[in-house]
Parts: sequence; C-alpha cells; structure tokens
Amino acid sequence: MTFPYQGPGGVDATMENVIPELWSATYLVKWHTETAFDTIVNTDYEGEFSKMGDVIHIRTMPSMTINTYYKGVNSTDGKLTYDRPTVGVVDMLIDKGKYWAFSLQDLDLKQGSIELANSWAEECKTQMHVEIEADLFADWYDEADADNKGTSAGKKSGNIDLGTAGDPRYINADNVSDFITDVTLVLDEQNVPEKDRALVVPKFVGKFIKNSNMFTADKTGDSKGKLISGLIGEIDGLTIYCSNNVEGVADATAGVTCYNAFANHKKAISFATQLEKNEVVRDPYDFRDLSRGLQVYGSKVTKPEGVVHCYIAKGV
Repeated sequence: MTFPYQGPGGVDATMENVIPELWSATYLVKWHTETAFDTIVNTDYEGEFSKMGDVIHIRTMPSMTINTYYKGVNSTDGKLTYDRPTVGVVDMLIDKGKYWAFSLQDLDLKQGSIELANSWAEECKTQMHVEIEADLFADWYDEADADNKGTSAGKKSGNIDLGTAGDPRYINADNVSDFITDVTLVLDEQNVPEKDRALVVPKFVGKFIKNSNMFTADKTGDSKGKLISGLIGEIDGLTIYCSNNVEGVADATAGVTCYNAFANHKKAISFATQLEKNEVVRDPYDFRDLSRGLQVYGSKVTKPEGVVHCYIAKGV
C-alpha cells in the first residue's frame, strides 16, 4: 500500500493511485548452511570424465613385502626373493546429479529493476552446493573401516567408544576433548598421515568445544579468533568443521537424536564434479525464458581406513 495523500480536507484515498510504488534494488539476503565438503576431500581425478554415467578407474598402490637380509643366506637357494606387485583398481562412478530450473517472464524482465536471471542462477548454485554436501555426508561415514567405528574401535586398542545404533557416544563440554583425542588415536592406529586430517561434527559439538578449555586462539591455530565456513580450527591434528549437514537420525532405542559425524584424511575420499549444463532457452509456448543447470558428480571412499564414523548424541 502506498503512503496516503494528506490534503486540507483530510486523507484523499484516490491519490494513492498517483504515487508510484518503489521496489528495492537489493534482495533480502538468504542464509544458507555453511559447506566444507570440497576442502576435506581430494579432486585428483576431476576432469577425467565427460558426462553422467562415466566411470573413473583409480589405480591403487600395491603392497610390498619387506624381508630381512642375511649376509650370504636369503632363502633356501641363497637368492633374493622378489615380489610381483599387483595393482588394484577402485571405480568411482559419476552417478549423481542435481539441477535447477526456473522461468522468467518477459514482463518480469521488462518491469524488474534487477538483473533477475543472473542473480537467481547464482542463488541456485549456492543452494545446490548445500544439497550436494548433505548427500555426500550421508554416504561417506558408512564406508569407514570396521576398526574405525562402533563401541570397540581402534585397530590396535579395540576399546575406543565411538558409539553405535542404540548406544551413541554422548558429547558435552567436559568430555569433548576426550572425544577428539579418541578420534585422533583411531586414525593414528591406522597409520593415517597426520597432515590433512579433518573432523566434521554437528553444530552442538562446536558449542561444547568453544565452551571448553580447548578453544583458544593458540590451540586452534586461529590467531584472529574467526570462525569461517563452520571452521573451528585445528585441534590435536584435526581440522574441525561444524555443519548442519551432518546427518541426524531419530534413535528409538536411545530415545534421542543421534548424528553420524565423521573424520577423514583428504586422500581417503575422492570427489569429482562438473557443471554439465547451464543454459537459457526460449519457451515456445509462452513469452518467457527458461533457465536451467545440471551439476553431475560422484565420490568414492578409496581408503576406508582413513575414514572414522562417530555416532554421537548431545550430552548434558
């Protein structure tokens, strides 16, 4: 409704139609879930596919036998023993896709005060990033090595509680440091390189970290104390991200909502994506443009021993 005209005789409602309405040239900001998935995985094989349905064959490093050397006697016949390395293959299927599509009437383009198509397309790309992450986070944790999950995790120790269905590990400000160091230990026992490790947790864990004595600038490596894109910082060799995309499930046995948090090494998960289509076509049946885009992608846990599944719930 426009502001009414106030004349000598009072309000003249008929003048409302004379005063033009003004539209803001700026959209109200839309907030999105912070994303981190593309910083914690490798994209070594991106560019090696052309379309959805392609398969990328990834060669795996063979295992070698290290033998003990004895001077003059190294086998029953006195000769060195040689391995014949076998190269394995892991397949990453580009089998997923997400798209956006919207129409833009000619009248909207004529009367609109903003360049609508480009701004809407950018919004679609941002939302797509969030949707892809949620999809990936719901898959990766389930590929963790058997020694890297459950209530008896640890390849060597076998007594680390990372939670399981019906019996989650409860996290609070008092025990969050123990939880983080336990995750580190599980990776250590698998000989996972210390560099490029990450831990992705739901937002409430981030709150407990910040309320604990672990959260200081010198311990997180963040001298400015800033939290960017859900990044908490580095603690005990883990770069910690808090995300609303960590999958939550209603655990009827435990009677609480539980979350499938996970840790990984960057080389343990491969990811590849490309924008397959990004086009604007004319609608033959109306006076409007049709804007649409298709993003195709795939991922593969190539080294399960480098992924840790943490089934956790909010403690008190």
